[in-house]
Amino acid sequence: MKLLLAAVLLIMISLGVVVFAQVKDLERRLDNANEILGERALELGSVYFDDSKYEKAIEQFTDAIHLNHSQLTEVYRQRAEAYYWLGEYPLAIEGFTEAIRLEPEAGEVYSQRGVVYFRLGEYQRAIEDYDEAIRFDPEAGNAYLIRGFAYEDLDMREEADRDFAKAKELGAR
Repeated sequence: MKLLLAAVLLIMISLGVVVFAQVKDLERRLDNANEILGERALELGSVYFDDSKYEKAIEQFTDAIHLNHSQLTEVYRQRAEAYYWLGEYPLAIEGFTEAIRLEPEAGEVYSQRGVVYFRLGEYQRAIEDYDEAIRFDPEAGNAYLIRGFAYEDLDMREEADRDFAKAKELGAR
């Protein structure tokens, strides 16, 4: 009886190992499928964005986020841009903030969020974002230019003039 019980136990363990391996293989295949679907959603979202179909772009970018796409920083950034063009500034800020959280050294994203703060009249916050953008890319002429406008709107003429001169030096338009 003990031998039969041991044999049954051994069979059950073997079956468990096989089932476990099959589950792991299915998980790996599902992850691969999700990555492919996420990549397609990002690509399709970009196509819609380039065609100014921002609502459809947002749907695709959101799908890519739900699929946990490997380029989440880029997906959040692009979705935030689409929200910006729809005038959904709080959602744009939320998206740019998430992209920055995922990749704190993405200087361009600070510039993009700075534009939104500037449009909302939150000039001090815009300046803070442009400070970061410039820290990561001291040659970012447009960052100096828009930061100059923010300084100007805060009646900080000396700082504005300094930034306008630097923007001109860097060829910003």
